[in-house]
Amino acid sequence: MTRHDKIILEAAKYEQKMAAPPKVKTQEKVSPAHPTPPGDERKEVWVALYGRSPAIIWYLPIGIPVVLYMLYVGGRITLVQWLLTFVIACFPVILRILFMRVWLATGFGYFRHWRKDLPFAISGWEKIVDSKMLQDDCTWARKFTLTVEPDRPTTEDSRNISAYLTVLVKKANKCFYKPESITGNYSGDPRILLKADGYNVSGSANRQVVRVIQRFLRDDLSALERRSHIINKVDMLAGEELFSVFPKPIETDSSGG
Repeated sequence: MTRHDKIILEAAKYEQKMAAPPKVKTQEKVSPAHPTPPGDERKEVWVALYGRSPAIIWYLPIGIPVVLYMLYVGGRITLVQWLLTFVIACFPVILRILFMRVWLATGFGYFRHWRKDLPFAISGWEKIVDSKMLQDDCTWARKFTLTVEPDRPTTEDSRNISAYLTVLVKKANKCFYKPESITGNYSGDPRILLKADGYNVSGSANRQVVRVIQRFLRDDLSALERRSHIINKVDMLAGEELFSVFPKPIETDSSGG
């Protein structure tokens, strides 16, 4: 089964499971952000979407020489043994740091040219990357739309575009987490689950959703365009109405029993 066939099948399954989106209630607003410096594929944007630091678990081996040094002071091991252990323990940490440096350099290198490599035009990205919604995962644009503009599509082309957008919605809606029931003096969840309708996708978005969309445009929709040659342009628009939606904290049993 080809990747295209898998996407069509996945879209059909998701449409069957799709439930009506929940009712939207009022939520606390976030003040609009000031525009950031120009450069729609600048490093700050890539780091906001894809950047990460080495997990703390990679630094744990450094603790091994500390324990062995205490043994060395106690005369149980030699200095050479301690130094050798220290080098071995630091090796995975150094290797991880070097890997991250290479990953950051190569990943950003590809990201800088991703829009130029698209086989169709795209608009709206320059405003999205200047939005405050990219500052963290809890800042949401309540209204977000993505529209595909095809060029004289056949019935099959329309079905394919609709199926691809349905799979996009399925992936993007996984970025929705369970929110706090009350935030400040407001209750409810202002976010709207993304929904595909024809050539359009609409709903709410944060930077996790933007990351999913960027990958979808770069990989899936580009592959469809190179296969069918039917897509002229993709328009994206994020509304200025922003909200901070914090995830519901993990509940612990404090009964002591």
